[in-house]
Amino acid sequence: MPIIGIDYDKCINSQMCIKEDRERFWMDEEQNKVIFKDVDGSCSLCGHCIAVCPENAIIYEDMGDESFIFEGIEKLETVIPLIICINFYELIGLSDIIKKRKFLRIY
Repeated sequence: MPIIGIDYDKCINSQMCIKEDRERFWMDEEQNKVIFKDVDGSCSLCGHCIAVCPENAIIYEDMGDESFIFEGIEKLETVIPLIICINFYELIGLSDIIKKRKFLRIY
């Protein structure tokens, strides 16, 4: 599993990781800290949680050969994850149109 956990010495509880991935990150109110757990190993290795963390507190192993470069994006938190776009397109009935015109490939 590439994401190992959270460096609590760096974490400031911004909860940006939770906004990116509510399945694997959550706030433990009793301990007052963000918790990470990938029970079923379904992390897609997208790197969003790592990229949005303002303190670089997410500890991870080798995520592959590609580095995470977000040039030209001043506010990374304004970038909408692909799954949100797909869900929105399905909600308003555009997903079939998008698939047919090959704007977006969904596997």
